[in-house]
Amino acid sequence: MTFSGYKPVFLASAAALLLISLGCSSGGVDTEQAKALGNTVANSMTAGEGPALSEEDRLCIGTAILKDSTVSDSDFDSDFSEWTDDQAAAAETATNSCVKGSAISGPLTQGFYSSLGFEPSSDAVESCVSTGLDGKVGTIAAELSDPESSAPSETLMGVFSKCVPEADITTLLTSSFQAEGFDAESAECIATALAADIGLADFVEINTQGTTAEQEALVEDATLACNATVDPAE
Repeated sequence: MTFSGYKPVFLASAAALLLISLGCSSGGVDTEQAKALGNTVANSMTAGEGPALSEEDRLCIGTAILKDSTVSDSDFDSDFSEWTDDQAAAAETATNSCVKGSAISGPLTQGFYSSLGFEPSSDAVESCVSTGLDGKVGTIAAELSDPESSAPSETLMGVFSKCVPEADITTLLTSSFQAEGFDAESAECIATALAADIGLADFVEINTQGTTAEQEALVEDATLACNATVDPAE
């Protein structure tokens, strides 16, 4: 069994939302080189999907890279995909230090809930996401741009898993069970019974890997408790 209705559309363009405006001191480094490095990192993040980062943003990232002792004496290619692992790690660290979660939490939260087809039940969701993103934007960008992985950003999903309330999980599961053929009342009953045991991370995993035996048992118990059956017309 799978849960229908999950639409991870927001993940496909999440990298384009990593757009910030944050100041940074460039003292002690070559400003032009810092700008060039920042341009390379910023262009790799947006990948043509969104507006370019401001000069201030690029300078902050580039400056932080040049101040990283592990790569400060390196020769950097103009193509980010040609950067060494150490250089890419330095870029990730620099972006983490230069980006505040509040700069992108709004678009990411809106995009996430839009992909699910409903609005967050509380304004506290975005605030939670904002806090959760602090210091992680570079890591999320790296995960989203990994050419060897088609999986959602584990870090980003971790943030949402902590911030999406049980009421919204219930709404998500209700929609999913309706898509499976249950009427609205039965679907809500099953979803309410499961919401405490099946979180967002579980839901994503089910849609990509299928249910575990334990999850199947939970669904069966909830279905029996709700006296729910699938509408034959569905």
